Amino acid sequence: MSEALTRKQALFVAEYLVDLNAGQAAIAAAQAPRLKLDADAVLIELARIARANVLDCIRFGDDGAPIVDLSQLDRDQAAGLSELTIEEVAAGSRGRPAVKRTKFRMHDKLAALDKLARHFGLLRERAATAAEPAAHDEDGHDPRQVARAVFQILQSAQLADEAKETETIR
Repeated sequence: MSEALTRKQALFVAEYLVDLNAGQAAIAAAQAPRLKLDADAVLIELARIARANVLDCIRFGDDGAPIVDLSQLDRDQAAGLSELTIEEVAAGSRGRPAVKRTKFRMHDKLAALDKLARHFGLLRERAATAAEPAAHDEDGHDPRQVARAVFQILQSAQLADEAKETETIR
């Protein structure tokens, strides 16, 4: 008997383990093939954000003042940007020149690093003390127990599907 999950089941499990929300995992697992996204694509994008560096976006003038310079960004570096605003202010009175203001915002690097660290098992949850109960979600269920139950249901469904295929072959 094969214990491998179907692609759809594996997508569901992978998505469920992200935030332990079965409803969101089912939606994401259904959308992933249509969007042509998989876990690797998500990890690659998180890695781009984690590697983002503000020095990719600025250079310094002779006087030491920072100058926004996005002209040398490649696609991987640009993935670190979450917002770009360019404002042009009309010329002021008394012959003042027009001003061009460029603002940018980077994605949350620490959040990306945290997600990657959790994915790779680099962060360990501390054990609950007697004074501090184990983490439970808002329904009072232990997320780990829910994950195990969902995984067992998926395995049972897969075994049932394989049994039907075996009967069909006979």
